[in-house]
Amino acid sequence: MPREFLGYRRYCQIEHLNHYLTKLVGFESAPKKDMDWLHIPEQHLFELMHRPIFYDGPGDVTAAFEAFAQYPQDVWLKRLSACLIWSNECGIKHLMRAEQRGEYVTAAMYWSRFAMFVMKAVFVLNKQYAPYHKWLHREFLKLPKLADEVGPLIQKGFEQVEGKSEQV
Repeated sequence: MPREFLGYRRYCQIEHLNHYLTKLVGFESAPKKDMDWLHIPEQHLFELMHRPIFYDGPGDVTAAFEAFAQYPQDVWLKRLSACLIWSNECGIKHLMRAEQRGEYVTAAMYWSRFAMFVMKAVFVLNKQYAPYHKWLHREFLKLPKLADEVGPLIQKGFEQVEGKSEQV
């Protein structure tokens, strides 16, 4: 490949598939153990599953990527339970206590964490990986199940928390 084409510089790095997978997710192939799956940052799995493949004649790259397409069932359940526990911790326990004390900035911080874990739970229920946090809401809105129902509730919560913060 030429280093420059039509005035555009090439920013393409070519590397072996196993090296690429290890660099991105920490494994050359899909893990066999549930704990290994749980050690892979979810946003890296999202990135892998959304990386375009322009040409894969033998099918090796497609097969390697597809092996990471889904967590094993027990891992999905573990991820869901973690998201629900964390959302309860942030959204019920800490948020309410912060509001009762009049600490509205702290309450807003807990609402943000609650919303993040709820969105991640909806990703799990859709059997999809959640992206890096700056893209979480945008990709959440694209989910086929529950995003239409949950999204407006999350938005309403942000508006209520913001209104209380402005009163201070």
